Amino acid sequence: MKLKAVLCDVDGVLTDGRLHYSAEGEITKIFSARDGWGFKKLKEKGFVLGILSGKDSNALRKRLSDLPIDFQALGQDTKSIGYERFKAKFQLSDSEIAYIGDDELDIPILKQVGFACVPSDAHPAAVAASHEQLPAKGGSGVLRCLADLLCVETNHQPLPKFNNSGPLVGIVGMNVIEDEELVRCVAAEIKAIAAEIEMPIVFKASFDKANRSSIHSYRGIGMSEGLRILGEIKDSLNLPIITDIHEPHQAAPVSEVADILQIPAFLCRQTDLLRAAVATERPLHIKKMQLMAPQELRHTVEKCREFGSKAPILLCERGTLFGYHNLVVDPLSFHQLKALNCPVTFDVTHALQLPGAGKHTTLGRSNMAPHLMRAGVVQGIAAIFVECHPEPQNAKCDGPCATPLSELKALLKEAKALDNFVKSASLPNSE
Repeated sequence: MKLKAVLCDVDGVLTDGRLHYSAEGEITKIFSARDGWGFKKLKEKGFVLGILSGKDSNALRKRLSDLPIDFQALGQDTKSIGYERFKAKFQLSDSEIAYIGDDELDIPILKQVGFACVPSDAHPAAVAASHEQLPAKGGSGVLRCLADLLCVETNHQPLPKFNNSGPLVGIVGMNVIEDEELVRCVAAEIKAIAAEIEMPIVFKASFDKANRSSIHSYRGIGMSEGLRILGEIKDSLNLPIITDIHEPHQAAPVSEVADILQIPAFLCRQTDLLRAAVATERPLHIKKMQLMAPQELRHTVEKCREFGSKAPILLCERGTLFGYHNLVVDPLSFHQLKALNCPVTFDVTHALQLPGAGKHTTLGRSNMAPHLMRAGVVQGIAAIFVECHPEPQNAKCDGPCATPLSELKALLKEAKALDNFVKSASLPNSE
């Protein structure tokens, strides 16, 4: 019989099972943001969602309030009571329910349901009573793994490998989401171009541009609506997603959609923002501030490592301020960034800026994109960053820097050919 519901334990499944006490004696728990996306996808597919927990706390209730949960049985020492209430409330049979548990207390339910799952670090007795051992530890996205199993069509394209000596990756998209139809059409065209030239692609668009020149500049569509649109593009076009965050509270919800979190150049030293971004366990794309020497990014990398980052950290060159209203790219900076043992990317688009040169906006030199692209790609880097627009003259943000969509294919095709030539030459000291 088809599964209709998912029921989930908390400690050891949605968390790693450890209890954290604040100075006031309040229990706090650490949850994976990836599970939030898993709950969202299961709900979209029509599953009834429930939580069983022998414990109850303010931290747990706060987390559950952010999730599309239909049923909660908290502080229930005998989980079977909560399980029977769940079945009765939604008129479900055992065979229609999937359950995730991790310990001996879960075994009666694991043996009863139609599909029994456990985390990779579950108790051996629970593993023996299950149908499936999921490939994630408790607190590390176990529910998301189950969602991927039950919603096969939402399995997403894996992230390309970012390696300074590997094939060049394109981080390509729009500066900002202007409207849903436009960004969807641009994403579809980018995917078609990438498939034709056989270039790995990550799609980029921002839901908010918080550091505009003027209060009257267009900022974006907002986080909630922007993430919905990016999530639908990710699902429908099977594209990995990157978008930027500006404040620590944005990191967790954005990570439920985005495969990579981007740290804007002016914020690359913001400690709290980096801490929150690292906590999502997503790869980070960190842009070098326009006022910094490349070597100074070592402090940013060290912060991330101190916060426990295990995911890739990509460092992005995007030009250095050289006098008023001018950015200059020093080719030596690529090798200085690579010395920090991170994949290096080149933001071709924003290196073309003339910051603050307009009356209320930043101006740019989009016609110079091919020339600047060549200067960066020959350094042997992991990726180029390019923003495009069907009508740059009508773009709501950074139009003077955007590559016309009609010219994108030629730009990326040349970048790939140049990258292949440079890396096949095996030049000394290319790293």
